[in-house]
Amino acid sequence: MTPRVVLTRPLERQATLSQSLLNAGYEVLSLPALSIQPSVTVKWPSPHNFDWVVFVSRAAWQYFWDALEAQQPGYVWPSKCRIAAVGSVTADNIRQSLAGRTERAVSVMSPPLTLPQDSESLWQCLSPELKNASKVLIVRGQSGREWLSEKFRSRDCLVDMHAAYRRSPVSWTAPSIATLQQWGKEGRLGVWLVTSQQGLSAIQAQWSAHQLDPWRPEGAVVIHPRLKAPVQAWLGKGPVLVTQANDKAIIEAIADGFTSGPFRSFS
Repeated sequence: MTPRVVLTRPLERQATLSQSLLNAGYEVLSLPALSIQPSVTVKWPSPHNFDWVVFVSRAAWQYFWDALEAQQPGYVWPSKCRIAAVGSVTADNIRQSLAGRTERAVSVMSPPLTLPQDSESLWQCLSPELKNASKVLIVRGQSGREWLSEKFRSRDCLVDMHAAYRRSPVSWTAPSIATLQQWGKEGRLGVWLVTSQQGLSAIQAQWSAHQLDPWRPEGAVVIHPRLKAPVQAWLGKGPVLVTQANDKAIIEAIADGFTSGPFRSFS
């Protein structure tokens, strides 16, 4: 049997991963749980007004950078404003965008891959570099990262939070629901990629709305240790693997799970 994989990341982040898995011989269903849209903001904050700007995700960076470019074409990032990113993938995207677009070389601080890609790990790296009373901008979605903002405030920093984007649940299409119902009847709903708690909540809501409760996916891959317990609780007995957020790590986790790990009996 061809192993099945269901990808639930936002649509714009699915294409490359989906094609790589198809090329590797998997049956892939792209089923985004959330959509991401830029916030409707008249004036976006300028990095010139801050000592640090912290980006919580690739979407946070991309929408922020696109807005700066729209406001000031050819924008040059100021050397006095340092950059931090919650994940290494986001940091890599920032470096690519800023190549040749800074007053001088600008480093992007992010947790090493040996640590979880989260606020706590970033704080471990960033806090020794932080000066008290620094002006900090955290660029995020419509909510979240309160813990990180409180850590900055504990160092007497002045913190602004900017919502660069918003996430909304996606309504699955009738063909997608029909596919899931058929897979459920076959007892082969596949291994699901789940990348956020909000995404899991959206999946569970769709599950209930479309009367899929008799079935559950056979297993899951998640991108943070904190996601393992809630996803495991939803799956029941199905195995859950934890990996990094980049495509290469996700593909390797899925492949290892099917060839020698807990998913091997599903293929």
